[in-house]
Amino acid sequence: MMKEISRPAFTLLESLLALMVMGMVFMGLSYLIKSRVFAQPTVSNEKLIVVCQQLQRQGYVLEKAEDRQLTLTKEGEEEVKKVRVVKNQLILQGDRRGRMVLLDRVKEVRIQNFGLYQKVKVKGDKQAEAEATLFLNRKKEAHDEK
Repeated sequence: MMKEISRPAFTLLESLLALMVMGMVFMGLSYLIKSRVFAQPTVSNEKLIVVCQQLQRQGYVLEKAEDRQLTLTKEGEEEVKKVRVVKNQLILQGDRRGRMVLLDRVKEVRIQNFGLYQKVKVKGDKQAEAEATLFLNRKKEAHDEK
């Protein structure tokens, strides 16, 4: 005769219910994370000020300031680098060594050169705007541009 063995276990219904609850929790968490990321301003004055300070501290010298890009060199180096918007990113791009992303989700950059300083205005998505002042030394051979 067969002996009935009784072991504690989960039923199929209890397992499905647990999976549904876990799925709902993960969906809620992903929704919260997504809403937090997109609720943040894409471009802010603080972020742009940090970018300008970073360029100043790294010892870049202004070669040329155009309406939508800066051309920079470092003291004692020959490589020319450009600050401009590429694929919705404000980047510092060199001739040989790749590029560094300075700001993300940027639509447009405007640069005004006032000789001793440069005014940088950035527009991001969702009509976010930021403005900062950049103090770069000028290359001795460069002409004043306004």
